[in-house]
Amino acid sequence: MPSPTHPAVLAPPNRSHAAHKSINPTSHDATPHDHYSSPLPHSPVSPLRPLHSRARSSSSAAMASLRALSLLLLGTALCAFASFPSAASASRDLRRRRAGFVVRGRVWCDTCLAGFETPASTYIAGAKVKVECRSKTTGAKTCSFEGQTDHTGTYNIPVNDEHEHELCESVLVSSPDAKCGKIVAGRERAPVFLTNNNGVTSNVRLANALGFQKDAPLAACAQILKMYEEVDDRV
Repeated sequence: MPSPTHPAVLAPPNRSHAAHKSINPTSHDATPHDHYSSPLPHSPVSPLRPLHSRARSSSSAAMASLRALSLLLLGTALCAFASFPSAASASRDLRRRRAGFVVRGRVWCDTCLAGFETPASTYIAGAKVKVECRSKTTGAKTCSFEGQTDHTGTYNIPVNDEHEHELCESVLVSSPDAKCGKIVAGRERAPVFLTNNNGVTSNVRLANALGFQKDAPLAACAQILKMYEEVDDRV
């Protein structure tokens, strides 16, 4: 009981505690939902494990697609490679069936008895020529194709099939010109190579010119042959 002489002294309110409550709203009276120091439980961020699972699933699907595409390409390549030999063989067989050549050459008349073509030489129309092939091993004749020259003295003789293992030649047969009907020695035949395996792409095969000669040289041949002699002397 207070003394009458000493009035009761009241304790001042605890201002620091009030201030603390006003500054820090996290008091004992606050509910758990008013606590600001831990926002994670209330954050809407989704858990990480499902994201990783979805990423792994997408990666697996992509890898499976790549593997399927690789297998498809590999299978296509193997099929193409397997069919290549048969296609190449069929192509070779077709080429053999269609194989053919044209032997082309000229027949000239040696008017100067020079043994070679000169400015005075003429070319014989209607001369008969044949292409003969013989076996390389036995020498037996395997085939023969005939033709004749046109107005320019040129012949084009078609020849069937491949003749890689044969010796083929253009050979003089006859001349329609009685004044130029004697065969020039060494110029009565010319070799031709009738195969597709020698690097020549064209089916036209050129043969050296074949020659007949007159019984006597022309008057102008003396001057022509002299010209050749002068050239030989200078060389």
